[in-house]
Amino acid sequence: VSRAQIPARETCEASAARRAHPVTVMVCHPRGTGRSLHVIFNTGDAKMTGESVLKYRVLVLVLLCVGTSIVCAGGCDSGDTAAIEMLELTWRQFDQTPGAGWRAIADRGEYARAAALIEHYLDNKSGLEQGQIAYLHFHAAVLHGYDDRYEPAIAHLRVASVDSFPPGFPRSWNALVRGELAFMSKDMDGVRSARDEVAAMHTLTARDSMFLMGLEYLSTAEGMSYSEAMNPSEE
Repeated sequence: VSRAQIPARETCEASAARRAHPVTVMVCHPRGTGRSLHVIFNTGDAKMTGESVLKYRVLVLVLLCVGTSIVCAGGCDSGDTAAIEMLELTWRQFDQTPGAGWRAIADRGEYARAAALIEHYLDNKSGLEQGQIAYLHFHAAVLHGYDDRYEPAIAHLRVASVDSFPPGFPRSWNALVRGELAFMSKDMDGVRSARDEVAAMHTLTARDSMFLMGLEYLSTAEGMSYSEAMNPSEE
């Protein structure tokens, strides 16, 4: 269930009023705020025993907990509307546009939050293609790396490779992913191997060349943490 599927409170109220069942429990959110959830508990004219009232109160609590998990999926704060709003963005707007999407958060140095937004997007955005998913995992890994959180970074890199290359997709991609993974795993031979693989390619696009530069830099950063080697504030 995605947060976007929860109806607005006004819609819930109208719908609950039309329900034939004497007991109606609906989870709603106030239109346009995304900050909290409301539960409409409509008993109509039903006469309920104490046990039934208790059961429905428990159900309400469960629904509230489910609602909280929807809002906070991917590590976003319960009062944070950014994750929900960013699901409305296309992949290119969210991932590839300077100053927009997760980059607007990362530009403020909030790398953990930016990574959480990517993870929320991955979990909730439908219709993503393989190459788009690969980019999202890679960028989440890099953001975790900026804070030297290697465990989640490595987990993302392990699923960031592609099985085939869509038109226009950089042919050096899988080598880049292997090189980043090797560096975070303290495998400098693996970093240099990935660098040499890209350097040996017959033709390099502008993006391939950018990836090669990154791998060359990592190959000279032995003994450094990822945040020391790739600190974006020093670029």
